[in-house]
Order: sequence, then C-alpha cells, then structure tokens
Amino acid sequence: MNNKVYIVNNYNNNMVNEIKKNSEVILKYLKRNKNITITEMVGKLSLSRGQIRIAVSFLLGAEKINEFKVGMAKVYNIK
Repeated sequence: MNNKVYIVNNYNNNMVNEIKKNSEVILKYLKRNKNITITEMVGKLSLSRGQIRIAVSFLLGAEKINEFKVGMAKVYNIK
C-alpha cells in the first residue's frame, strides 16, 4: 500500500514540476512578446496546446498574467 502512495505522490510531484517549468517558459516568452494568444504560443514554443493551457491556467490562478478578449480570441500578457 505504501509503495502505491509513493508512486502517486511521485507522479504528482513530477506533474507539478513540469507545470512550473512550462510556466517559466511562458512567462519568459510573455516578457518579450505582449498580447499573445495560446495559438501563437503553440507556434513559437516547443510545448503542446494542452501543456500551454495548463500552464496558463496556473499563471492566471497565481495572478502573474492577465487574460482579456479581443473579438473571439483570448489574449494574455504579464501583469
């Protein structure tokens, strides 16, 4: 039983570390480029759309970036 708990916790820690790493990549990109959509980030960064969406949600929750709408697109920039 304890081995299973360790495996799940280790998996969760790896996921959290990956989200933090991806968030740092996105923050660096947003510092150089203002008002960027997820689609534009997918084209420029070596991350998948899913990885970017999760990291952007993390950054929004941490209040490190802003989100606003331009037409139908959601645009992101640094606070």
